[in-house]
Amino acid sequence: MPARFVLFLDGSRLDAFRWHEGLLEPEGQFGTDGAGVERFAAYLHKRRNGLFHLLADVSEEGFQLEDIPYVRGADRTALLTRKLGQYFYGSQLSVAISQGRLPEGRRDERILLTALTRPQHFEPWLVALRAAECRVAGVFSVPLVAESLATALAGGRRQFLLISFTRGGLRQTFFENGRLRFSRLTVLAVDTVEEMANSAALESAKIHQYLVAQRLVVRGTRLPTIVLAHPGQAASLRNRCRDTEDLAYEVADLAHEARRWRLRSLPADSHAELLFMHLLMRQVPKAQFAHGDERRFFKLWRLRPAILATGTVLFAGALLYSGKVLVEQMNLQSRVDALKAQIATDQQRYAGILGGLPKVPLGNDDLRLLVRKFDEVTRRSPAPDGLLAAVGSALLKDPRIELDRLAWSVTDNPEGEKSSTASPRTEAPRPSGTAAYAILDLAASLPSAMASDRRAQLTAVENLADLLRKDTALKVDVLSMPFEVESGKSLRSGSEGRAVAERPRFTLRIAVKL
Repeated sequence: MPARFVLFLDGSRLDAFRWHEGLLEPEGQFGTDGAGVERFAAYLHKRRNGLFHLLADVSEEGFQLEDIPYVRGADRTALLTRKLGQYFYGSQLSVAISQGRLPEGRRDERILLTALTRPQHFEPWLVALRAAECRVAGVFSVPLVAESLATALAGGRRQFLLISFTRGGLRQTFFENGRLRFSRLTVLAVDTVEEMANSAALESAKIHQYLVAQRLVVRGTRLPTIVLAHPGQAASLRNRCRDTEDLAYEVADLAHEARRWRLRSLPADSHAELLFMHLLMRQVPKAQFAHGDERRFFKLWRLRPAILATGTVLFAGALLYSGKVLVEQMNLQSRVDALKAQIATDQQRYAGILGGLPKVPLGNDDLRLLVRKFDEVTRRSPAPDGLLAAVGSALLKDPRIELDRLAWSVTDNPEGEKSSTASPRTEAPRPSGTAAYAILDLAASLPSAMASDRRAQLTAVENLADLLRKDTALKVDVLSMPFEVESGKSLRSGSEGRAVAERPRFTLRIAVKL
């Protein structure tokens, strides 16, 4: 946690205090002339890493109550900016404080518009803070800070007037329902107890008339007035501040309030600036006057934990991902090493097998050519499985046909000798570019009962040939029919001059291109 500092500015000078757990340690006084501002700049240069709160106690301040329509977002911001510009033109040290919504009507929102109306009094100090890149939490005023004290002093009162003393003079602050409504600082001619008592009685009567005129207080009602004073000076204030028809006075013990708020630097007299500075550090008000560049380094400082947390999360994620990648790399490396070891083992086995083989008196090129020719011979010497399957499937569809003989061969000319006496033969080697055919000669016979019905014989042979031709890869030729079919002769239903019927026989040739 950085060191925390309070800068108390009034009309005559600026005092710097270091605050730590209720103890305010004075660190310097700086006049409003050029030399004082220069010494203040040098003071900031040594404490630029601290956290600064500027508390103003000046008489140049304005307050204005305004009821506005209840809007949100950008419309509300624009409306409040316009209102502040209307009432406090030229002052950047202004703020709008919500006082809640009205209970009746359209329930407008009541806004307290307040500003420090002499910004040139603050400019040298703010310029020095910006130049030193200090973290300025905000610019506050005594009335804003006194609101937290008023909550404890209210005692159930709906309205009351708080009178306090600082080195700048006598301050009167009006509260309603625990919220700030108006405040005024009166500069005292001399800083004595008698002057403080006389001024408290006189100024409280004046401000009561002002509040009645502004309709903040109902005419004819007695306004409770609390005077904040040191116990040693309380008697003088009581003697001078006597109750009237309009005001009911009560003296509050400044030392008691300081102890209740755990202020370790107790005030020696009725000046309450130490208590107000302590209240500022204990309960920083949400509303403050600084905007833009004055708080830029403070905002960056507040964002720093979020940036560090985000960076830590990203760094942890990167570490986890790096660990995952490292584990995967180690696994891959182990697999690569295992594969390399397996390859080395296989190469050794391969070399051992090669060493155990007999020596071949051929070179690699000659051996490769020999293997290619062997593959070609094997490819051109197929088995008859496909043709046999086709024949078997066709014969199953006509059980009357009885298979007598099959002859298998391979040839380059499927239109060669078409004889029923074909026998297996081995063809001479063919050039590699010549087409080859597998030939299957099928010899079969028909039942003896069909010997006298040549038309039925012809139909059976043609049906078998048609069944085989359904496979477009097969070329089917009829080598011999069960009877002679010559042009000019007619078919007869019976045979002439035969005592014993023979089984009709026929032959088919089935060829397929390899």
